[in-house]
Amino acid sequence: MPSSWLAPAIVVTLCCFSPTGIVAVYYAAQVSVNWRIGDRREAGRCARLARRWVWVSVLLWALVILVLIATGRFGRLLEAGVL
Repeated sequence: MPSSWLAPAIVVTLCCFSPTGIVAVYYAAQVSVNWRIGDRREAGRCARLARRWVWVSVLLWALVILVLIATGRFGRLLEAGVL
């Protein structure tokens, strides 16, 4: 069975960018379902999509952090206890 990427998908959902993390969790959960019913090709496709959405979540999170740092808002959010 291909790696489902379920653990990284859950981590990025909780810690990075939730909207795309939820998509990653969905595809990661579909890997084992498709593998059990014998659809190997679909399981592989879902694994690739889960991996892609995990990385999209990480990159979007990093982009948001960079924008906050560049605009000077990151420090204010840290002081306010938001981050």
